[in-house]
Parts: sequence; C-alpha cells; structure tokens
Amino acid sequence: MTDYLLKHIQTAHNLIANYSHKTPFANYLSGYFAENKKYGSKDRRNIREACYAYFRWGLSLEKIDIENKIKLFLWATGRLEEKEIHAIFNHKPSNKSAKDILNYFGELPQNIFPCNSQVSKEIQIEDFSISHLQKPKVFFRILKTSAFPILKDIEYSEVEKGVYATTPETQLQTLIAKGMIQIQDFASQEICKLIESKGIIWDICAGAGGKSIHLATTLPHCKIIVSDIRKSILENLNERSSNLLQIQFFSSVLDLSKNVQKLEFKKNKETQTFQYEEIDTILADVPCTGSGTWRRTPENLRNMDSRKISSYAELQINIVKNAIPFLKKGGKLFYITCSVYAEENEENVKIIEKMGFELLRSQYINKQKEGGDVLYFAELLKK
Repeated sequence: MTDYLLKHIQTAHNLIANYSHKTPFANYLSGYFAENKKYGSKDRRNIREACYAYFRWGLSLEKIDIENKIKLFLWATGRLEEKEIHAIFNHKPSNKSAKDILNYFGELPQNIFPCNSQVSKEIQIEDFSISHLQKPKVFFRILKTSAFPILKDIEYSEVEKGVYATTPETQLQTLIAKGMIQIQDFASQEICKLIESKGIIWDICAGAGGKSIHLATTLPHCKIIVSDIRKSILENLNERSSNLLQIQFFSSVLDLSKNVQKLEFKKNKETQTFQYEEIDTILADVPCTGSGTWRRTPENLRNMDSRKISSYAELQINIVKNAIPFLKKGGKLFYITCSVYAEENEENVKIIEKMGFELLRSQYINKQKEGGDVLYFAELLKK
C-alpha cells in the first residue's frame, strides 16, 4: 500500500506544480482525471487526498517541499507509515498533532492562514487556522419527510434541531434531485434564522440562492425577489427553487457596482418594477474573499494577498450604496459576508452606518468546531 500511495503523492506533486489558480482546484483535478482514464476510483481518491494534504498546510512549512508536506499530513492522519517521514525529522517526532508538527519546525498555527493580521479580532486565529487541516462537513436540511426512509441507509447526524451533517464522501444526489433536502452550510442556516421581514425581501447578490430558498420556506408571508450580475446563476437558482419548492422568484440581472435608477424583475412573462424607497428588506450577501469558507477550498490559502481584501471591501460598499436608495425608511439591511477579514466586515459596517443607518446587531457566526464555515452578519436599520 505504501508504494502505491507514494506513486500517488508524486502524481499530486506534479498536479500542484502545474496548477495556476485560474480555476477551482476541484475543476482542475476533474479535468485531469477526464483526460487520464487509467485512474480508478481508489487512485482518484488517493491523488485528491494527497493534493489537498498539501493545500491544507496553507502558507506554513514553506521550507519543506511539496512531497514532504504531503507526507507529513498523511502520516499525521494515519495514512502513511512512520518510516516514510524519518528523513524529514532529525529525530522521531513526539506525536502527530498539527501543533506539534508546526512547533517542531518553529512555526505558529496562524502561519497557515494568509494575511492573518487582518483577520477580525473576534476570531480566535490559532484555532481558526488549525481548523483548515481538517475536512469540513456537508450540512443539509430536510424539506420532505419522505427523505427519512432513504436517509436510514446513510450515515449522518442531527447537529442541531433541523440541521443535519454528513461527510463530503456521502452520496446525496438522489435526495437533492428529488427535492427532499437542501444542501446549506450550518452557519448559513443559522443566519437565515436571524432574518425577519414582513414585506418584500430583495436578495441583491443572490448567487446560488441558498438563503433565498431557505427564507421562502421560513418566511412564506414575504415576497422574495432576487438579482445577480450573472444571468446563468439566476437561471440555475430558479431551476433549484422549482425543484425544491415548486416556485420561481422574480429575478433581475443587475450590476450593482454601478448606479441604478429603477428595478425591473421578471418571472416568465410577468414584470414588476420598483422605484426608490419601495423595498422593505435588503439581503446583501455581498461578494467577498470567501475566507471563512476556505476549509472547503484550501487552495485559496495560497492565492491571497491584502490587495484582494481592499478590492472586495470597496466593491461591497459600492453595491450597498447603489442598492439602499430602494430601501424604505425604517427598512432593514442585512449585511452578510463569508469573510473573516475585518475590512470586509466591521470596518465596512462603520461606513454603512454613515450612510444613514443604525447598527442593531452584528456578529460572527462561527461553526468551525462543528465542521462548518465562519460568516459575518450585521443587521442595520435605515433612519
């Protein structure tokens, strides 16, 4: 088994060395496997695990080459024999914990995470950084009770009332295709519980639409309208909502980084328009670095610099600035990111307050211990 795994480590080394970060690593890897049909399911799993073993160390252990970083991780997780890592150490390491490995090489846990000095002081940086060495969980909620008979053959747990978790390897496609469950991270589900409204909710950067779909079930008395800069993603959102809830949202392709004079939303042949101060609630789940979710895409730990943080922070403010004229006085703005950088979160909220808002509450929704993401949430009232 060891010789077999060592060959996969060499393959992973070559893949990592040639990776340009132009696409998500998962897509890059899928393309490689599509071109190289010789790899069976076990080969693919081993190569994938070896690649992510390297990325999970983030920016730490930079003096160690790719193959040895992979070996250290696989040894620490019980996949590799001790003899394969003897050459990396001057003597036998005391144990396999990540902290001890980093300490042996004179490194702090926070060295894993890029631009760590800019992470919010509300985040415990050492624990947060270490969490990236562990696989995240997949969370879901059940939309139809008919899912339970199928779930009895699947290993999962209820981490909180109505919130379920399983491993990334668990096959949930059948349940998703039949509209029985919705995949949604624990932190995202938690945020949806904090959102209240009695009228029109405008999801201004809807993306895949997880929060809009969730709110459509928990706030059925509200009218939810959605927009995004990408037409294709709105089409995918309405396909998902049709499958899961048998509904479609009024939607609009909008670039809110630019000034907008009027809102026009369409559903099939119907059109609805909105002028200034006609929206009750704005859900601003704005584009961001995604740094609170990099446990799922650890390649991003090696593709970050502070310029990106500032660029996103500026974009976020522009989007909010161009959306809020449509919000009624007394209406609420829910500002959300999946970032842990203060510049995108607390610092931006201070700027938004100066636009005529009162901050009602703000917090980080931190589900790293449960295997989930870290999101930021702020609720503001328009004066």
